[in-house]
Amino acid sequence: MKTALIMVHYGAASMTEKSLNSFLEHCPETEIYVVDNHSGTLSELREKFAGTSVQWILLPENRGYAAGCNAGLSAALTNQAEYCLVVNNDTFVTSNICQILEEYSHNINSSAILTGQIRGGEEGVWFTGGHFSLFTMRTYHWTQERPSGLVSFATGCFLWFPKHLLHQLKAFDEQFFLYWEDVDLALRCQKQNIPIHYVAEAILYHSPSS
Repeated sequence: MKTALIMVHYGAASMTEKSLNSFLEHCPETEIYVVDNHSGTLSELREKFAGTSVQWILLPENRGYAAGCNAGLSAALTNQAEYCLVVNNDTFVTSNICQILEEYSHNINSSAILTGQIRGGEEGVWFTGGHFSLFTMRTYHWTQERPSGLVSFATGCFLWFPKHLLHQLKAFDEQFFLYWEDVDLALRCQKQNIPIHYVAEAILYHSPSS
């Protein structure tokens, strides 16, 4: 199986560095694509990660989170990625979550988009799945420990896609510059009968200083 990690960078070079180091250590078989949204802070990072598997995609302007993710996803699919994991640059891992997600996806025949548990700082558990209410027009995060299973919403900072579902959904809607791209994605999944699964064993950490 071939997994690609997509991370959008705009400033906060120290967080991107911490995130990249964690994925290089714990997910060594994963291809990594960093999309730079014209940050002006990339030169030092590129020097630090010269000789690693990190690939850089430089955009000529800040096109927003959704468009940045799509640029990375497009490059990964062009290079024959079977799965794509989208994460924020202020996150890090302490285990091989790519392997965990690959195995879970394989067990359900790659039939769903996946997300996992997010922990961070004094908040403790920050996300264990969620839902979006059309009545209140708000997203709701569950923060209690819970088993893996179906959810109706996954935050855009931790999303796993099999390639055929990326093609079906046509990735993110670039009309959303920042925020709401994940809500739109969840609603399109619902409309197209694409399930979203929460994977309890896949744990991503959110840097407390962000």
